[in-house]
Amino acid sequence: MDVGASTGADSSNTEPEFEVNEAEPGAFILLRNQPQVPNGITVGDEFEIGIHLGNPGGEPATGEVSVELTPPNEEEPVQTASTSIDGDAEIPPGEARFFTLGRFDATVAGDWELTAASGIERVSDTYDKTITVGERPDD
Repeated sequence: MDVGASTGADSSNTEPEFEVNEAEPGAFILLRNQPQVPNGITVGDEFEIGIHLGNPGGEPATGEVSVELTPPNEEEPVQTASTSIDGDAEIPPGEARFFTLGRFDATVAGDWELTAASGIERVSDTYDKTITVGERPDD
């Protein structure tokens, strides 16, 4: 899904703005995340996370990108998800696109952190890395 240019031309666009340097090669900037669970995430859920990536370079951005989901405690493992961006999914210069990554497992309650891993060169200054996992309600 193409979310349009993130150059500020459309004020209704919810993407953070980012600077484009036409002299640089295509690259990825992590703009925001969006858990794909309509009623929030609770312990025991398997879920995906949508990420919005922009291209601050002057050429199309393609390649393998990954993110890491870090739990709120050290006993749980870090979870990683990746995707390949090429062909029709490549990001033109100055634009942003939405990608869905995961299956992640909500193993403990608390504030997890979704951070850029391999292939993502920058993170937006306004990026919120917190993914909140709630306790499972009593049935």
